[in-house]
Amino acid sequence: LARRCHVAGGEARAGGDLVEAAAAFEAGLAAAPHDHQLHMSLGSVHFANGERAEARACLARAQAAYTPCVEAAVALGQQLIEANRPRAALRRFDAALASVGMRDRPAPGGSGGVAAAARPLQVRHFHPPFL
Repeated sequence: LARRCHVAGGEARAGGDLVEAAAAFEAGLAAAPHDHQLHMSLGSVHFANGERAEARACLARAQAAYTPCVEAAVALGQQLIEANRPRAALRRFDAALASVGMRDRPAPGGSGGVAAAARPLQVRHFHPPFL
């Protein structure tokens, strides 16, 4: 049921019906409250509607439901930058790098640091991208 709701919500979002998309994602979460992908998708709908606080709450729930979810940490960081909270954003980005074992790892042949280590980190964007 949760997967069907996720597919239906994605189709509604792609068709521009954000109200129907949110309803489908919420129905999926009623069936599977710890599904991090449904929380991420609902967050993207809130973001598209300009509901930044709700979007951040969904992303935080996604990360709590599945702590290795790098995409949630990165999306939260992006939102925190938009909210003019760069230190909080850096903590999220640092946690994302640490979760994949890349925190402060030197790049081959280069200097160390988070910026150098961040280059190989692959993060896919969800629809719509959070920034």
